[in-house]
Amino acid sequence: MAKTTDTPLNEQKRPKSRVARLVNIIVLLGIKGSLTAEELSEKLKVTKRTVYRDVEALNSWGLKIKSSAGVGGGYQLPPEIKMNLSALTASEISFIGAGSLAIKDFIDLHEDVYNFEITKEKLSSGLPPSLKPVFDKYNSCFYFDPSRWYKKYTLSNHLKLLRDAVIDDFQINISYKEINNNERNDSINPYGLVYKSDTWYLVGLSQSDKTIKRWNVTRLNTLEKLNTNFKRPEGFSLKEWWTNELEEFGKGNVKVSLKISKDAMHRFSRFQWKANNKFYDNDNSIIVELMVDNYNWLIDIVLVSQGKVTVIEPEDLKSKIQNIASTINISHSFPDSPLIDNKKTINISDLEALSLSEGKGDE
Repeated sequence: MAKTTDTPLNEQKRPKSRVARLVNIIVLLGIKGSLTAEELSEKLKVTKRTVYRDVEALNSWGLKIKSSAGVGGGYQLPPEIKMNLSALTASEISFIGAGSLAIKDFIDLHEDVYNFEITKEKLSSGLPPSLKPVFDKYNSCFYFDPSRWYKKYTLSNHLKLLRDAVIDDFQINISYKEINNNERNDSINPYGLVYKSDTWYLVGLSQSDKTIKRWNVTRLNTLEKLNTNFKRPEGFSLKEWWTNELEEFGKGNVKVSLKISKDAMHRFSRFQWKANNKFYDNDNSIIVELMVDNYNWLIDIVLVSQGKVTVIEPEDLKSKIQNIASTINISHSFPDSPLIDNKKTINISDLEALSLSEGKGDE
């Protein structure tokens, strides 16, 4: 059974995930034309038995790799598969370039930056002279930053193992911290990984609840990949499940009515409204009715609106906002140049340690 471990980058000599190995088999056969199981095992640094299993997996996915015995025999790709990069258009090359850049800085998801650069060089060198500048331009003129403003991207030691479990259909055992900081254990059939708003989420079937759920990967404490395969539900779509999950997330029986000034509606241009939200035109404002399970997340939105968003109901939410606003007003009622005699310089690492000690996290 595999457990999460950290390996220094200089010790990672080859891709360890099965998906990377399967891709390498296709690429090697496309370049060499024919390779025996022994030759593939030497190039991939795995046993011949592993090569047999990998070829069987590729065939089960419909690739139909040919096998011939005797001198000059080995595995070959079917004739209809051609490793000819010159067939790609400039638009397709730009798509590949953008996609590779988007994944590059998720260093906790792929093996290491060195392997990424080697793969990029292989692809670039195989392109015809007319298309190579397109690929190189994307790599020099575009940069994807996975973090948000004033919030770092949180690296996860578990992501590579989760990736392998998802690709190979292996069950996992996890222990994780719930939103209330309670510790819980579960066995999961991992169906996929979703990246949203600088956070990775695991989607899978909970063996304890017998329902498909999501887990914030940063809340996982321990992870163990089991030697037990699972069967995915027929027709399951990760994208469709996630879209439905977002629609249902936060819905409840508590009615909240907001009055939003029309000149403040631009603040909500990227807000993800629900299908059951109701909107009413009210002269210079819009009345919005929400049905939520919790309204505390609305407090920040109202406070930063500078009076452009006001609460009509419920009274409890109005009261909470008034109390917080009063506290803010009192805490800022000090002289223009307050004297702080006991201040002591600390560094960023001290702040990070302090924030981690709180043990709090996002949903």
